[in-house]
Amino acid sequence: MYFPKASVDVQEDTIAAVYAATTVPGIVCILGTGSNSSYFDGTAVHPSPVSLGYSLMDEASGNYFGKRLLRDYFYNRMPAVLKAEFARRFDLTPDVIKYNVYKQENPNMYLASFAEFIFNPGALRPKNAVEINGYFYKLISEGINNFIECRVLCFKEAQHVPIHFIGSIAHFSEDIIRDCMQPYHLTLGTIIRRPIDGLIEYYRNSYLKITA
Repeated sequence: MYFPKASVDVQEDTIAAVYAATTVPGIVCILGTGSNSSYFDGTAVHPSPVSLGYSLMDEASGNYFGKRLLRDYFYNRMPAVLKAEFARRFDLTPDVIKYNVYKQENPNMYLASFAEFIFNPGALRPKNAVEINGYFYKLISEGINNFIECRVLCFKEAQHVPIHFIGSIAHFSEDIIRDCMQPYHLTLGTIIRRPIDGLIEYYRNSYLKITA
């Protein structure tokens, strides 16, 4: 055994997100494959309303944005240049999509895989930048606003504590998150792309306190 005196504590990912983001009161949000939030009062973690999973909730998650992209593609609401690049990057055969969503395990991860396109749309010509940014900005803003209304404002403390975000979706959407928070008079806290970075710092500090 490499760590004979170690103890194992298995809890929900929201607990890890809190430890990674803050040691003082705040709301901690996860924007990854799925999405969630919790309020940390400085001692205890209080979850947001129960989540019903990827098919009914998960606002502003990779799964949410993947579904939006697929719907916009097939409803022909995606700008033409993006639609062509989206079709080049992914297998959009309807039967393949339905098989992965309805027959395979982890359909939420499959749907989330399409969200990468938002942040890495490929080698598109600069002259299309305004159109592309406008489409993605609207897409992300709608998701973030839905998340704020459902998973942040549900806490009465929302306008009195910083709001922290964990995950790649949040990392690449920082400016849009900031814009979306302003009308609600919310304070943006830290944004951490990889929670493990914050967790390492948390446990390092905890160890130093014990050994001091």
